[in-house]
Amino acid sequence: MSPASSSRRLVQAQIAAYVLAWVVVLWCEFDRWDSIPPKPGGVLSWMIGMNQHTTPFIPLLVVAPLIWFRGTPLGKEGRDEGQRVSRPTSTVPADDVPAPSGSLKSAVRLSVVVAALSLGQSLFIGQFFVDMPPAVHDEYSYLFQAQTFLAGRLWFPSHEEPRLFDQMHVVNEGHFASRYFPGAGLWMAPFVALGHPYWGHWLAGAITSVLVFWIGRELHGNRLGFIAGSLTALAPGMGMFSNLLLAHHPTLVGLFAFMLAFLRMLRTGSGIAAATAGIGLTYAMLCRPATAAGFALPCGVYAAWWLVGQIRSVDDTEDGGSEMEDGEWRFVRLLWPSSILHPPSSNLSVSKRQCAKVVCGLGLPLVIGFAAMFLFNRSITGNGFYSPYQKFTDIYTPRHVYGFNNVVRGEQKLTPRVLDNYDRWAENLTPALAAQNVWKRHVAGWQWTLSVIPLLMATVVVIVSPPRCRGPSWLIVAGIVSLHAFHIPYWFVGMFEFHYVFETIPLWALVFGLATCRLVDAWNSADQPLMPIWWWATVAVSFVMTFTSFDPFWNGGLYRGLTQMVFARGQHAEIQRYMSQAVTSRPAIVLVDADPADRHIDYVTNRPDLRSDLLLARYIPDKVPIARVRELFPDRTVYVFRYRMRGFEKDVSLEIVGQPTGRPRRD
Repeated sequence: MSPASSSRRLVQAQIAAYVLAWVVVLWCEFDRWDSIPPKPGGVLSWMIGMNQHTTPFIPLLVVAPLIWFRGTPLGKEGRDEGQRVSRPTSTVPADDVPAPSGSLKSAVRLSVVVAALSLGQSLFIGQFFVDMPPAVHDEYSYLFQAQTFLAGRLWFPSHEEPRLFDQMHVVNEGHFASRYFPGAGLWMAPFVALGHPYWGHWLAGAITSVLVFWIGRELHGNRLGFIAGSLTALAPGMGMFSNLLLAHHPTLVGLFAFMLAFLRMLRTGSGIAAATAGIGLTYAMLCRPATAAGFALPCGVYAAWWLVGQIRSVDDTEDGGSEMEDGEWRFVRLLWPSSILHPPSSNLSVSKRQCAKVVCGLGLPLVIGFAAMFLFNRSITGNGFYSPYQKFTDIYTPRHVYGFNNVVRGEQKLTPRVLDNYDRWAENLTPALAAQNVWKRHVAGWQWTLSVIPLLMATVVVIVSPPRCRGPSWLIVAGIVSLHAFHIPYWFVGMFEFHYVFETIPLWALVFGLATCRLVDAWNSADQPLMPIWWWATVAVSFVMTFTSFDPFWNGGLYRGLTQMVFARGQHAEIQRYMSQAVTSRPAIVLVDADPADRHIDYVTNRPDLRSDLLLARYIPDKVPIARVRELFPDRTVYVFRYRMRGFEKDVSLEIVGQPTGRPRRD
């Protein structure tokens, strides 16, 4: 693309981004105005309870044209010669050929800064949960898995009365094991052994942020790396989920190690880089297979095309011909503009032997990973192609099955072991619900990364006027689209409306960084020094509105997320404190009479070996009478615990229904 054409495209991108931002703002604000009940106060009443993702950006959008037209909106052509000389100009050419990568020493220093920002963010959010236990069912299952691995096992045998110890997201059909894939448990195990499981997720967040920095450096130098890495480190969603014991953070480490090595492989043809990419993707697959597949699909398609291009180039050279001519790629350019994607053989020539190393490097770790997964599945379910995850769904929550019409299909396969209250939570997935979920996940992804308006504008800029980088930057956007597509056939929108596509946060940070580098270079070249200040002002407003609250005008997005987590953690903490104080005769087994109205908090959580001095079991007298419990546990005091929420009042009771009757049994 010629410099003039590139400049025009960028102007068009800025105009499109500005117009779309106004469309979104006005749409949201008019909708909010209609929902405000009539009351005195005029503008003040409109400001109360403002939409933090649109309202604060109105002044910035109003002044943007005034600032933009102070410069030359169509480039330098409108300025006289004296003005051109007097204003600072960018050293980056108009067609946005990337600047040098920057010094390695600077990159290392910036990496340390990015890691520190990430750890600081995790620690800042973690202080709200000091001495609080986990909140979500899934967290206890991952802890269960890590404890199982620390015991040197993949599973424990079920108790002879297994229904007593049914635990959410734990398979208990002869084999007592977490339903989840083994990657996250392996990551957590050393930190669980240290007694600080959250440290592992904090470390994973810092590693991911540093990997994003190096990916940005690989694409466009230290500046892009620092912008994207810092935004990843400071994204409220990253800090929030670094304090949840879920598989997302370990998965991020694998995915972004894969992405960094993959880009280096494309640049160098290195077999070592290919093997590193394969190992990273394999580990991510062992954590969250669908997420790994969705993230890697665009890279896999591009890698196949890249390898074909390299092999054809080698064949042409061996036949006495030259490197592949651009004309041979005309069919590709019909689909991909040359500013986005270059012929893969144009910058690098590798031998067939190197191509073979690349294929083996990428493929061999995946083969080993699939083999390990096969053995893991077979150990727990008896079938290498049948995962504990699927087994749990089939037995306990059939309505939660992946795919459309999940409730209809699940009701045809109900088992006696269905967790009815939890299973009925599922909604039947229709195309309308799927579209609604995609929209909510997309918007929430922007909100938990930065904010809607700046990321909307950045996305428009990258799509309409993409920067020309050393690597295929379009893979970043393609990864976002693919991750969303892979999760369309699931009925639940996700925790905080986006956790299924949580791994898009660093990708959005890279999109924002790409757009920022493109815009700032163009504004500097066009003598518009105020526009970069305006752009960073949108970032500052986003962080202020997310990390602060000013009642009654707004409650920061982070505050709302913390409120949800603190409530659930507080419930568990309250019960644990009550148990530790009220259960005075140890060892003991407490039969928990669950509140049927509460499907998202379950207090039956145990270590997998069931050897704690305080065991929690289910109170199910119709299936396992108390006399049978006393027979099974003659060495333990038997309690019955009841907990009910009646409005804002709590009905709590704990009574002894059996004293120890014999000597402690040896397991």
